[in-house]
Amino acid sequence: MDSKIRIHHLTNNPTAAWKEIAKGQKILKLNVKIPVKPVDSNKVRFVCMSDTHSLIRNIMFDIPDGDVFYPCR
Repeated sequence: MDSKIRIHHLTNNPTAAWKEIAKGQKILKLNVKIPVKPVDSNKVRFVCMSDTHSLIRNIMFDIPDGDVFYPCR
């Protein structure tokens, strides 16, 4: 068993690292309907979102309302 932690050669350049890693990734686009009815008081709404390499300032859409925001990394 190898006890060394291998650091990706592009660890200091996340955009370049993603371009390299993305070639083997599967990306799904989801079409999500915005709820039109009020949320029941016994329900919790989770919003999960990936911060694409700290580019959150470039988001071109509204983040849905929710009770819990979970930033996936």
